[in-house]
Amino acid sequence: MNLCDFPRFTHEPSCANALNPEIWFPDEDSTIQARYTRTANFAREICEGCPAREECLDYSLQYENLSGIWAGLDKHERKAEQITRGIVTKPVTLTLDEIRSM
Repeated sequence: MNLCDFPRFTHEPSCANALNPEIWFPDEDSTIQARYTRTANFAREICEGCPAREECLDYSLQYENLSGIWAGLDKHERKAEQITRGIVTKPVTLTLDEIRSM
């Protein structure tokens, strides 16, 4: 992944103004119930009305191991959507620390 792979949405995403960006990162490796906590559901509600939702979804479906909620979907839901659409994904190779240092 290089800088060209970062999302460049034409609409301002609703998450850009979030007070706590951690709400988009529930514990996705746990039970379904844990992935749908009140906080995670709040993040999904923000995504629901986002003007960049379709762009966000298109971006997030390109990658096989992208963490967090993107366009209202967690990694398990995105995987199901990728299979449904027959999308061949590519891995995300940069860590969050590497991205922050750019």
